Amino acid sequence: MTRARDLAAGTFEQATGGVLKLETSDTTVTDGSVLGKIEFKAPDEASGTDAILVGAAIEAVAEGTFAADNNATELVFKTGASAAADAKMTLTSGGDLLVGKSVTTFANNGIALKSSGETNITRNDGVPVYIRRNTSDGDIVQFWKDGSTVGSIGVNSSTRLYFTNDTGAGLFLNDGPQVEPMNNGSRADATMSLGGSTYRFKDLYLSGGVYLGGTGSANKLDDYEEGDYQPTLSSTGGGTVSALSSFDTLSYTKVGRFVHIQGNLHNLTISGVSGDLDVTLPFVTGGGTERSDWAAGFVMITEALTTSDNFPSGALILPYFLESNDSYIRISGGADQLSTGNSSDLRVSFQYITSA
Repeated sequence: MTRARDLAAGTFEQATGGVLKLETSDTTVTDGSVLGKIEFKAPDEASGTDAILVGAAIEAVAEGTFAADNNATELVFKTGASAAADAKMTLTSGGDLLVGKSVTTFANNGIALKSSGETNITRNDGVPVYIRRNTSDGDIVQFWKDGSTVGSIGVNSSTRLYFTNDTGAGLFLNDGPQVEPMNNGSRADATMSLGGSTYRFKDLYLSGGVYLGGTGSANKLDDYEEGDYQPTLSSTGGGTVSALSSFDTLSYTKVGRFVHIQGNLHNLTISGVSGDLDVTLPFVTGGGTERSDWAAGFVMITEALTTSDNFPSGALILPYFLESNDSYIRISGGADQLSTGNSSDLRVSFQYITSA
């Protein structure tokens, strides 16, 4: 039937309402066979060309070969814009509604609203889902488990997004930009923990610092570093001094402004030294007021140590000191006490404060 006047060929039942039957005479229905079709067109449109093509259609299409126990059929909805109508939406025999796709495969572009309640949305090179809330602040999306809300995503102050669970605990994305904790549906101060004693985060990567125990500048820990360095040794009276190349390294740990250094410089080679001994630092000392960054302590010079030596006889304990903006410690009389030849070790363990 191609025209409305041909509807007389249909079958109608008055008691239960009119019935229009579209039947195929095919005795072997296979996948893709069309059982019936309704086409919408304007064949008499004077513009011709695209104007007289099929503008829309609904087809009943077999999903497989029919058998005594199978008549799986899908409804295919077609529309056109500047060409003959083609498939835009399909309702499968299983009750899945497909828009912009002909199969339920998740990777294919389009929307699949499945009879199971599952929804798949896929799009190339663009945002697949837009959700809008007008006028007031509040939840934009709610998540439910059975009969209870378990979480939500919403907006506060028109532009600030939040994520919360069923108790209102979560995260608030504030201007700044900064992420703030939420509890009981509101931003919370000093009530939420990040991780726990049993379930901990692994590593934390920061480009700034951490405020511990307070929010003032004195509470900010902005640096932690550990490693090794090769100090340069020099004598205030001239000459040269150096450690054996395989034992010329000290280790350091820096926490904020605090630096700890320790190690043993082995088998010092000396030539023409005298006076004090200077040992360079990995970080310059602080420049505090009223000599607040000055420090002093003791180091040990011994005969060359073996790995089994702990505190050999003849060890000398010498004082060292450092002052503001120094790049070295000065060991008082250190150069005078070094043995001639390659027979001395310098063992150190000391701390100081840097400027940053």
